[in-house]
Order: sequence, then structure tokens, then C-alpha cells
Amino acid sequence: MAEPYLSIDAIDVFYGPVQALFGVTVTVARGEVVAVLGGNASGKSTTVKAALGIVRPRNGSVTLDGTRIDGLSPHQVIARGVGSIPEGRRVFAEMSVEENLRLGAYVRRGEGKSVLDADIDAAFDLFPRLAERRRQAAGTMSGGEQQMLAMARAWMRRPDLLCIDEPSMGLSPLFVDHVYEVLARWKTAGLTILMVEQNANMALQLADRAYVLRNGAIAVQGRAADLARDPALRQAYLGG
Repeated sequence: MAEPYLSIDAIDVFYGPVQALFGVTVTVARGEVVAVLGGNASGKSTTVKAALGIVRPRNGSVTLDGTRIDGLSPHQVIARGVGSIPEGRRVFAEMSVEENLRLGAYVRRGEGKSVLDADIDAAFDLFPRLAERRRQAAGTMSGGEQQMLAMARAWMRRPDLLCIDEPSMGLSPLFVDHVYEVLARWKTAGLTILMVEQNANMALQLADRAYVLRNGAIAVQGRAADLARDPALRQAYLGG
């Protein structure tokens, strides 16, 4: 079996005296979409934060493309080809949509204006609503529009691995559908994705494999299609 592109191996994570993760192991192969599912306080967001260097495991390791990264800061992890779509969007509110997109491509600033302009046009093709608002301050847009902007900004990084935290949280069904349509397009294009999500139905339709966390530990793991078909599992761990 080939070495995983991302390997989160038996990590314990603490917030002060409180342990949030207990020996969690998650792997992601190149070109694979992996979902980490669970309810509130299950540890799923902490898992992706460990991959991004936002929290550091007390035990265990995080490896990206064969190199340990659990001692790196978030900007050092991002510099290794990782893109992030954080929970709560976190767009730069006073900057325009286009300025947010250009900032997402800051690490590619040596590639030339014409290349970046072409990618901005491609991002607007993915999210036509953003094209209509390219000069608008990001903070004045709706939550769904800001989520689209956060996704487009991460895509402008042209990452090798994309980490997404709660892509559907707080969105209307229409926006959720569009977000997952774009994620499906990225999957088809071969992008490697680690996704944390409460919306198990949508996540299991998209993902290749999934892990279900409960109280900071892996309760169930397997092929997403198998987990989606298991009513007992869904009732026990995913709220039916």
C-alpha cells in the first residue's frame, strides 16, 4: 500500500488540562476525499486544526508527503501546498471580493499577473455570484456568498491538499447544494480533500472514505458508501 499523502497518526490533543483527542488516526491518499464526521465537541474540528498546525499534538505525529509537519506553524504548513477553508469563513471583511482572491494567491505572486488574472476568471466561473460582486466589500455579503469566497480564495492557492472545516454550516439548502457541486468538481479534477462536516448526508455522498468521531476518539471508519448504507451506525453516531 502506498504511503498516505497526509497521515495523522495516533494524536492526543489537549486544550489546557482538557483532552480533546484520544489517539486519533486519519489518513488521506492523493486524490482522495476523506470526511471526518461527528456531533458538536466530538473532536472533528480539532483534527483538521492539527493537520494545519493550529493546534499541536502532545503525542503522535502529523506527516505530509513523507515529512513530519506537526511542529510547524500554520503558515509553514500552508507553504507546503496546503489550502484551508476555515469554519466561519473568515474573509477579509473590508477588502473587496477580488482583493480577497488575490490575497489567496499571494504565495503564487511570482507567477505573473496574466496567470493570476486567468485563475480569478476561473474562480468567477465556479462562483458566478462572486463575479457580480467582485468590487463589493466581502463583509457586506451574505453568509453563503462569504462561504463561496472562502472556497474560491483557498482554490486560488492551487493547493495539493485542501482542508475544509464545516463547509455547509449556517447555509441555506441552495447554497449547500452549490458548495457541494463545486467540491464534486474539485474531486473529479483530482484534488486531495480532508473535510470536517456535520452534514453527514452530503459528506458521505462526496467522500471516498469517512471517519466518525465521538468524544474525541474514532468510533467508526470505512468506505463512505458503506457508512451511508448502515442505518444502525447512522442512528448511533450521526443522528439518524
